[in-house]
Amino acid sequence: RIEDSAPACHVDLAAVRGAGGDYLSLLSANTRSQIRRSLKEAGVAPAVEAAREEAVLLDWLADMAQLNAGRHEDNAWDNDFFGDFVRRIATTGLAEASVELVRIDAAGEVLGYLLNFRRGGRVMNYQSAFAPPRTARSKPGLMCHAAAIERAAAQGEMLYSFLAGTDRYKQSLST
Repeated sequence: RIEDSAPACHVDLAAVRGAGGDYLSLLSANTRSQIRRSLKEAGVAPAVEAAREEAVLLDWLADMAQLNAGRHEDNAWDNDFFGDFVRRIATTGLAEASVELVRIDAAGEVLGYLLNFRRGGRVMNYQSAFAPPRTARSKPGLMCHAAAIERAAAQGEMLYSFLAGTDRYKQSLST
């Protein structure tokens, strides 16, 4: 038996709405600055689009796998079993509206994808894939999550969860 305990960082979306939808105002000065610099470099606000059809969802999942290919020594996306598992939960969840795959882009350039579970007012990020940064100041992952968080707040959701883990970005983006 193996037990593990890890924090689950999240964003209180009611607080985002309470800040007039200005999610960045709830973050540390450093994180806020990184995202704003990256947004300025992109030149336009990121657009978030959800896959509504299975064919689009499957194309985007293939893009996610390609963006993640070879990024880590133990990259789950390099495993056929994992790819099949993600396809099955995403297609099943699409029909039930319990899983959502979103693509975030800026001026037609894909910044990344977020595969989220949705249930009971909660948006829970399960998987992600981001374009390589164009410069040292580019933060496509931070921009994607910020855009998805603002979208979830505008949709009336209550919580955006990064699920368990101690990754720095999860701590930086949580409230």
